Amino acid sequence: MNSQRIISRRDFLRNTALGTAAVALTPFNSVIANVPQSSWPADASGYRFRMIGNGHIDPVWLWRWAEGVSVVHSTFRSALDRINETPGMVFTCSSAQFYQWVADNDPKMLEEVRKRIKEGRWNVVGGWWIEPDMNIPGGEAMVRQGLYGQLTMQRLLGVRATVAFNPDSFGHTGTLPQIIRKQGMENYVFMRPQPHEKTIPTDLFWWEGPDGSRVLTYRIQNSYTDNRSVRGRIESILKTAGKEPAKTFMAFYGAGDHGGGPTKENLRSIEEIKKEESAPAITYSSVNAYFEEIRADKSVTVPTVKDDLQHHAVGCYTSECAIKKGNRTSEAALVTAEKITALGSLHWNAVYPKASFDAAWKKVLFLQFHDSLAGSSLVSHSKDAREGYGYALDMAHEATWLAVQKLEWQIASEDPNSDYMVVFNPHAWEVKANVRYDFGWSSLSESAIVVDGEGNSLPYQWVLGESQAGGRKGLVVNITLPAMGYRQVRIMKGAPYLISKQANADGNTLENEYYKIRFSSHGTLSILDKETGKEVFANGAKGCRAVIIDDQSDAWGHDVKAYDKEIGSFGEANIKVLDNGPLKATIRAISHYGHSKLTIDWSLYAGQRNIEADVTLDWHERQKMLKLSFPVDVQSPTGNLSGCFRSFCKFHQVCLDKFIYFSVHYSVHIRGLTVRPVVFYAAVVEDVAAYLGTPFDLQFSCFHFCLFRQTVLHFLVVEDRAQLAHRIVTVFRLVAGLRILNEDFFLFAGIGIFVPVT
Repeated sequence: MNSQRIISRRDFLRNTALGTAAVALTPFNSVIANVPQSSWPADASGYRFRMIGNGHIDPVWLWRWAEGVSVVHSTFRSALDRINETPGMVFTCSSAQFYQWVADNDPKMLEEVRKRIKEGRWNVVGGWWIEPDMNIPGGEAMVRQGLYGQLTMQRLLGVRATVAFNPDSFGHTGTLPQIIRKQGMENYVFMRPQPHEKTIPTDLFWWEGPDGSRVLTYRIQNSYTDNRSVRGRIESILKTAGKEPAKTFMAFYGAGDHGGGPTKENLRSIEEIKKEESAPAITYSSVNAYFEEIRADKSVTVPTVKDDLQHHAVGCYTSECAIKKGNRTSEAALVTAEKITALGSLHWNAVYPKASFDAAWKKVLFLQFHDSLAGSSLVSHSKDAREGYGYALDMAHEATWLAVQKLEWQIASEDPNSDYMVVFNPHAWEVKANVRYDFGWSSLSESAIVVDGEGNSLPYQWVLGESQAGGRKGLVVNITLPAMGYRQVRIMKGAPYLISKQANADGNTLENEYYKIRFSSHGTLSILDKETGKEVFANGAKGCRAVIIDDQSDAWGHDVKAYDKEIGSFGEANIKVLDNGPLKATIRAISHYGHSKLTIDWSLYAGQRNIEADVTLDWHERQKMLKLSFPVDVQSPTGNLSGCFRSFCKFHQVCLDKFIYFSVHYSVHIRGLTVRPVVFYAAVVEDVAAYLGTPFDLQFSCFHFCLFRQTVLHFLVVEDRAQLAHRIVTVFRLVAGLRILNEDFFLFAGIGIFVPVT
């Protein structure tokens, strides 16, 4: 049993609520206290402690960001005062956003900080815009954390960080070593997960990523915050010191969470221990100096860890789903906007609004702070987050629309009796997609033909428009789009494309040439794969069972390993046909639980293996969460799960990025499925198995949630692997001006690595 004391967040609150106030106003040398000396272990003098002055600042948590700005200012002022009073003391601080706030509000203070940096008395660490969550952000966002963080530190402070620093985040994805190294840093400091949550050989180790990149990593013992005597902290670390590879340790001190920094009691105790003959050697130090010492000591043999550093609080990945959705849509919208405007600036003289992109990215990066993105902050901060994501999305969408508007004005649309639209694909691969857009087509009573720019007739179908006013109708058309390019679509009078094998909906049954889907009175479904003759779900079970899980935990899910206590499910479903071919067939299933309503529009398309689900959840339950269960019939599947610039294979509760792909190999055939969260981000997969039949896609899209607290959804989705994540399009109409057909494309516009199962 590890003898280290575990510090809970409730302890943090109790111990540090008055952290800033604990820094007295009287000079340090006038502080007088009589504290009995410790009886140090016999070998204590053989160890060395580098004392790291720290003032952990949560810019949002139990307060809003505006208060966080004040906390940064008061903490910096206190740290500078303690440096002035205490010879040799060094202060360590991360987060480029903090320095930007100081530069904006108190340039003279920034000059003081720059002076202390040059003297080696102020250690700049982190290299990121903020101390972010390390599981939810996409890979591109983590790159931007370092891009904007390091450039801002260089501009304001004249230095860049060499130590990545994120002690309070709740888990750390295994691809971070590569990202950290490519951002100019070579060391990493974290604290969570703690020893009772993640076993590692020693607290000092090489952390190696999948590509072989390594960073020298240190797990903080006990905690990163302490406003009292440091004696107890040093004693605690000494109890397990013999198990560590080096005899030098870091001990962090200073009031934190709500800032504060090194206290006079901290400093008094350090000076006292320095004078004790049997005590370990202690010195004021920086994090940089610690790693320099370890790297220089060739006698130290450090173990290697090749794994994620997970998890401290699994509930964080499902709390406040609106924040998760805002983050993912903003990330993807910004990447899409940058790609289109960069391409447009080179080829059709579009504007690339760099300043707007910078401002939008910085807003998104700030909202990735671990207590913000984790959903473990105030309700009032959630409102601030909605405003922030709205700001970023507005800038991204405006840039996208204006750039493509300029393109479409240059594309000829000469026939006054035809309607036109332009469909643009922002991806580096060809996309075959079902595009939907509303038209005021004046001749709906007459036959129409839909063709692409080369005159090829396209399969299409008229469906209900978003509004029933004004005579507008929705057009669904299947089209192939070139990589990083567009196709013009023209609607004119003529004989329509004849679809030989149509999709159809009848009663409680959806069917196309590949699947026959039946819906039960509870809203669940069965899927028959016509090519194999097999049912997808095992032993007659039904798929998409909306399971209610008991959730009595807090926002963090402290001490929760899995959410698996089932207490009910949605039922009493109403089944209704919405569309009945020839291209698209849709059935709506509305089911109920308590005061909540779940509406899912299930769609099949002619000639396609995709199964789409458009989900609306009206949620009014408390201390409960929702999971969608798909008991697929397969043995020993393999799979790829999408994470931060990675794909990996795990069959337990994980935090997803864009997709999961599972497959089973039989002879030369691969049978599999894709699991993909679309729009709503927080998907959790636990012990998921894959289907043995032909690969297909069950695509969840267009989620709209009215949630009381937190929700987990299980998405099992199947598709031809070649089309994985390719269902992304932006649609514009030439005649009526610029329009967005389907905002879901933003979700998959991010840059990432996809490694298919082969």
